[in-house]
Amino acid sequence: MNSRGTLILAIVAALLGGFIYFYEIEGELARRSTLDDQRRIFPGLETETVDRIELLTLDGVEARFERTEIDWQLVAPVTSRADPGVLEAVAHALTHLPRAGTVAPVGELDQYGLGSEARVIHFVADGQAFSLRVGRSTPVGGHVYVAVAGQSTEKDEIIEVDQVGYVERYRLNAFNKTLDDFRERRVP
Repeated sequence: MNSRGTLILAIVAALLGGFIYFYEIEGELARRSTLDDQRRIFPGLETETVDRIELLTLDGVEARFERTEIDWQLVAPVTSRADPGVLEAVAHALTHLPRAGTVAPVGELDQYGLGSEARVIHFVADGQAFSLRVGRSTPVGGHVYVAVAGQSTEKDEIIEVDQVGYVERYRLNAFNKTLDDFRERRVP
């Protein structure tokens, strides 16, 4: 074989190697990132864009937290410093919560625990208000029913639910805390 044929084969091999690297290896990361974003309950949101969170704590207290320029603050039912690590975990759980599956057809929300007995978590991200309704456990597997619903002026009245899905139970652990767990533990 002459050197010209060897050079052509080397160029073809380099091009093929480049294609495999950039399309298959690097492209896989981009495709996986796109797929992960599509599975999110709230696609396109990032943790640092969450400015306010309202939820019912495990001890039955309606709590509201707001991000300030410095850290997170508990603003209701009392004013206090909040634990930034815990609130960042809640913000991350809300913005990166992946849907494990969906239910079709939706039917009555009460059958999923998403009606009046649902635990509702309200938050503001990128200047928009969002609500996550958390219902009861699925009959099989370690999942919990969830839904994104618009809210009326009456805080817990549901306007519409586009889709009922379910998520793995452990992904909701960030929300299962008492009011004291959300408060800053450092001595000022």
